[in-house]
Order: sequence, then C-alpha cells, then structure tokens
Amino acid sequence: MNKIYKKSLLLIFSLIIIVIIIESSFYVYKPKISNLKPNSHTFHSTTDIMQMFEFNSLMTDPFITNSDGFRDYEYTKIKDSNIYRIIMLGDSVVFGYNLENLSQTIPKKLEYKLLNSSNETTYEVLNMGVYTYNSVQELHFFINKGLKYDPDLLIIGYFLNDPEWVESSLYPYLAPTKRKIYEQNLLALLPKHCSLEHNMKKSFFGKLILSIFKKNILRFDSPNYFSYITNDPCQFGLVEHSFNSFKQLSDTYGFNVLVVIFPYFTESSSELAELQIIHYKITNLSLNNNFYVLDLYNLSKENYYGEITINRDRTHYNNFGTEVVSNIMLEYLQKNNILS
Repeated sequence: MNKIYKKSLLLIFSLIIIVIIIESSFYVYKPKISNLKPNSHTFHSTTDIMQMFEFNSLMTDPFITNSDGFRDYEYTKIKDSNIYRIIMLGDSVVFGYNLENLSQTIPKKLEYKLLNSSNETTYEVLNMGVYTYNSVQELHFFINKGLKYDPDLLIIGYFLNDPEWVESSLYPYLAPTKRKIYEQNLLALLPKHCSLEHNMKKSFFGKLILSIFKKNILRFDSPNYFSYITNDPCQFGLVEHSFNSFKQLSDTYGFNVLVVIFPYFTESSSELAELQIIHYKITNLSLNNNFYVLDLYNLSKENYYGEITINRDRTHYNNFGTEVVSNIMLEYLQKNNILS
C-alpha cells in the first residue's frame, strides 16, 4: 500500500512538471521581431483614447485635439525666429485629466505665464501628454509626432507609475493582435529573462511560481507598487531605455531636456519615506543623462493636497493645482536660465 501511495505521488508530481514545461514552452515562445518602427499603430493617441472612453460625452467643453492627435491647437511645423517652442510629454497629469478646459492644463498655464514674462519672445508649450502613457510610449510619440515641431526644450512629466506596461489600464481594451505587437515592442528592448517572466505571468503555474519569489502587489496606485515597479529591472529598464534615447535625440537635434517628477500624495510618513527613495532614483537617472530636474516631492509633504488635487485624488491636479505647479515650473526655468 505504501508503494502504491509513493508511486501515485510520483505520478502526480511528474504530471505537474510536464504541464508546467508544456505551458511554459508555449508562453515563452516569442516570435522574431524585425524592424519595429516608432510609429507603430499600437502606440495610441489622445484621439484614440477619447473614442475608447467617450470622454467628450463626460465634458461640458469637449477636449480639443489637433490633427496629430494630442490635446492642443494646431501648430505650424516651421517656427519663426522669435518663437521658443516647448514640448511637454507625460500621461494623464500632463494631459489634464478631469480638467474641462485646455487652458487649465499645466502646459497651457505655463505657456500663458511665459508669454506674460516676455515682450520679445513668443513662447509655445505643446501639450503632448496622453492618458495612460508610459515612458516608452512617450518616446515613440515624441519621435513620430514631436520632433517635426523642432522643440527648443523638451519637458518630460514623470509620474511614479511610468515604468509599468503590462498593468496599464488600457491594456485589457487592446485587441489581441495589437496587444501582442505591443508586448513584442516592449520586450524587444529588454533582456531575454524579462520575456520569460512576462510570459509566465499569463500561465497559472507561472503565476504560482512568481508569487513564491515576488511580493504580490494588489494595489496598483500605492507607494509599495510604485517601489516594486521602480526596482523591477524588467519594468524600470523601459524608463532607462527611454531616457537614454531622449539623451541621444537631445544631442542630435540640439534641444534641452527637463524632467519634472510629479508626486503621489499621502499623509503617511512611512509612505513618504518610501516615495522619496523613488524620487531620488529618478533624479539620479535624469542627472546621469545631463537633464535638468525639477522634483516636486515637497508638494507631497504639504497637508493642503486636498486643495490642489481633484476631490483629494492622490495623483491629478485641479485648476488651482495646475496653477501651483506651473508657477513652480516657471520659477525653475527662469532661475536656471534654461530659456536663454
């Protein structure tokens, strides 16, 4: 009886191993990628998102999108000699989530303040923030849409969830074909083990194995989640790739780069300490690429965040909040003579 019991256990164990091998081999398989271009249709525009979520029906003043698909007016590709042009990239914070008017967004408020600060120079600040974008998508959007506007300054609005890509809120809405291409685009930039880990997440046994070695982060908008994706080489590697690419583009086309690090608002001292480490890491990465850095971490330590965010949203600014941020940005630009 004891022998039968042992044989049964051995058989069950062997079957489990076989299932894991078969399942893993299916998911680990990765089609060869050749010449994937930055203008891949998988990198959606603001117009695509508006159609997806029907944002216009939620707003009293419909979002303005131009022919290049970002939330702004039309601009000429060729600029006059007296124009200083700034492009601001980012996600929903830059885009102006839940702000009804374009004039309320951070880029347009900065533009307004710059115009009032000079009689000789015409400043343009193009709002190229796109809802849910990560760092790689911002890079590709800039290459495909932004470079032709010949910017003098690129501002990268960085939020702490920018390393994420698999957990993107738009990811479930992508058609299977687009989702696969989207995955391949990102995995092509990373070490091979990242492809293995990503594909394991799709498998039941893979998830089980990963859960043993990695902490399961349930809240995607929490400081421990931001810390997790920032310390994960397979996700933060995308940020490093993007920043290195922005550096190369900056050297080639002769524009400056400013990274503005937006905070996550919390009253917890332990969470603030955890978030500060993330801010330090982004700051160091930016400085290593010779970028200017404006870290807004101190805003998260202020107790008045309920006054500058939307309904005490821990991420997005209301009209007063964008006023505060744009004032800080203007002061930084002038103090560091970036616009000269």
